[in-house]
Amino acid sequence: MLLRPKSPKNGKKVILERIGFIWKRMSFTGKVTARNILRYKKRFFMTVIGIAGCTALILAGFGIKNSVATVMVGQYEDILAYDISGMFTDRSDKDAFKKECDSSDMVENVYIDTQYGGPANIDGASSGSSNKNITLVSVDDADKYAEFVTLTDHKKGNKIKIPDDGALISYKMAKDFDISVGVRACVRRGHSLYVSISDDKYYEVEVSGIIDMYVGQYVFMQDDYYEKCFGETAPRNSFIANLTSTDMDRQQQFGSDIMKKFNMESISYFSGIKDNFGDLIASLNIITVVLIVSAALLAFVVLYNLINVNISERIREIATIKVLGFYDNEVEMYVYRENIVLSIIGSLVGLVLGVFLHRYIMNVIEMDDVIFPHKIFWYSYFISVAITIIFGLMVNLAMKKRLKRIPMVESLKSVE
Repeated sequence: MLLRPKSPKNGKKVILERIGFIWKRMSFTGKVTARNILRYKKRFFMTVIGIAGCTALILAGFGIKNSVATVMVGQYEDILAYDISGMFTDRSDKDAFKKECDSSDMVENVYIDTQYGGPANIDGASSGSSNKNITLVSVDDADKYAEFVTLTDHKKGNKIKIPDDGALISYKMAKDFDISVGVRACVRRGHSLYVSISDDKYYEVEVSGIIDMYVGQYVFMQDDYYEKCFGETAPRNSFIANLTSTDMDRQQQFGSDIMKKFNMESISYFSGIKDNFGDLIASLNIITVVLIVSAALLAFVVLYNLINVNISERIREIATIKVLGFYDNEVEMYVYRENIVLSIIGSLVGLVLGVFLHRYIMNVIEMDDVIFPHKIFWYSYFISVAITIIFGLMVNLAMKKRLKRIPMVESLKSVE
């Protein structure tokens, strides 16, 4: 008696049977499939969880790729729209430089602003874990500056310009400092944001908005507010410009010429910065491809093993329906239909899990000066489900021979 299998439980109605208008319209094979899926609950959850995990990994892989692509396009095409930038020295003649650019056929337009690179924190202390290196930008004409740099509100997504009284900070900085925008001031547990420009003294800055900026930590303000905060006139020590030529050699030649002629401290080329960042991101693309391929292969292995176990446990049942007159294609669909339905359910569950997995990965791989948006393109959802379903169909084809080889005599064998 101990060697004999347990007697099957008494049959019960499945949920769909209680929904009459659906159950009546289902075909015989559809009813059988529904009964088998809902009857074997352990197999149902094992299959759904396994497939959901595979789909979640595939979606997370595509999500990483989408987020990286958003950084490239968002930072270096949508936000920053200039070709070259540079820093003046105390000996630089800025007025002469402006006239030279206005008359040059190489320069489309140019803008002179103020830039400082320095620390910032929330407590006004010169040291501590709250310190961050930032780039402070001050402008005298917010409308003119908007032609070179597009600033968008982080929450609303609409374009905004630098306010007359107050500052805009990048979202990465707001996140690190746990900053939120108040009516007039930035408040974080009763503290305000403090910024240092050229000495060890920190100056209080009121935050009027939080903007999207994927690379770097920025503070934007106008010259009048700069003078109000720091007690000195904005030095206007840098420039940004758009060039008429996209040829890198011509751009570098132009940069070398103005650097020598106007005693520039440094020159930065937008295309070079973009290429360097692109090389850095390319390494993440390799990881993404490996993750997607591994998840797809995992989907194949999981489905193959689950279907193999399914057939092994139901070999007498399958042999019985063959004895009853089911053709080979009908026997195959008897098993495959369940796998297809479970694959679709598991894929849909996996999409939800994949969104949360993607967000977790994006938060983990953040760097001090780079933040990755939680962006998944619509087609990534479709491709993730399609890959899972395709591998499910491949498994079905791989199991086709085994179903044909099941002898009908198995149905006549007793347990003894």
